[in-house]
Amino acid sequence: MGIIEYRRDEEGDLVRHVIRYVKDFFEGDASGHDYYHSLRVYKMAMK
Repeated sequence: MGIIEYRRDEEGDLVRHVIRYVKDFFEGDASGHDYYHSLRVYKMAMK
């Protein structure tokens, strides 16, 4: 399921869908821009 196809079923569902999308998108990426890099960038941006 892509972000465009997202449908809110319950509270917090969007966050779970976005996490899954990012993990799937960066799966197998050897450039260092993986899920954990994205998470670090997100956390730094939220400070």
